[in-house]
Amino acid sequence: MDHTDTSTPTDQDAGLPSRRAREARGMTDYWDARSVDYDATHEVADRDTWKEVLEGLVGSDRTLRILDVATGTGLIANLLAEHGYTKVTGTDLSEGMMRFAREHAAAQGLDVDYRFGNALDLPLPDASFDVVINSRLLWTLTEADPAIREWARVLAPGGTLIAINELEPGEGIRTGPLADYRTKIQAGELPLANADIDEILAALTGAGLRDVRLRHLPGCHLVKRDRENWYAFTATKGAENR
Repeated sequence: MDHTDTSTPTDQDAGLPSRRAREARGMTDYWDARSVDYDATHEVADRDTWKEVLEGLVGSDRTLRILDVATGTGLIANLLAEHGYTKVTGTDLSEGMMRFAREHAAAQGLDVDYRFGNALDLPLPDASFDVVINSRLLWTLTEADPAIREWARVLAPGGTLIAINELEPGEGIRTGPLADYRTKIQAGELPLANADIDEILAALTGAGLRDVRLRHLPGCHLVKRDRENWYAFTATKGAENR
């Protein structure tokens, strides 16, 4: 497990929380506040299309152990459970977001295991999932390389990593100015917030993952955004990486 301490000696000597802890607290507060209106602007347009596309990424075996990192209000986790996957877990720093995820799951009679967890330091055993998936998480990462290595840690050898994000075709993630967001979450940097596609592919390869590729998700968009600019970075954990 990656337990890299990103605090500075000054932080430690003064008894202040580490940089990672400060950023985690900032993100928790920010997304707790956003949770009340998040679903209103992030509803998917065609749930059946999304479920079919997710099956194409995840695989057809409904008993796969699937982890949705930074699950938010449970969009991906609940779609997978709704589509018949029986071992779905969702983690997030924001209990406010997950409150809605649990409510949505309960309303549909879905069995999803939602639990608190930082994408940089997951409270889960090594090699405990067959699939690790996330959606719109890449741009929010304060530490990209440690995060990807952490996801690979909980992935079983031969398992699949899937990172979904909106992209500008041929370019990459383009979120624009983020000074206000960085200030609110007390973050020093967001290394993938405006990353080119090759940078993201290189980060996945650098974590020791194989078969790294980018796939378009045809037919996938949100109700309030008709652009089909959703893509998935996919990779496989080598059988020798235990």
